[in-house]
Amino acid sequence: MRSLFPLLVVLFVVFRLISAIITASKKGSENEAQVDETEEQKRMREIQERIRKKIAERRGGVVPLAPRNSQPSLCRRPCCGRHACRP
Repeated sequence: MRSLFPLLVVLFVVFRLISAIITASKKGSENEAQVDETEEQKRMREIQERIRKKIAERRGGVVPLAPRNSQPSLCRRPCCGRHACRP
């Protein structure tokens, strides 16, 4: 029985190490997905700015600047006042 105890301790430690490695790899892939979302949001913001500039040029007006820290609306429809996307 005494010779079995160190073996069980070693097996437990090995199991915990493998579990920690698997958990870390899963979290690493989740972080990569978040980076992609950020790049997608940046691209969407740049496209929206280009569209605003083109509209302003066609109207002959001044190009409006969007606030840097504002979040883009999640609603894809023009605001009609019936949903939560109104500022």
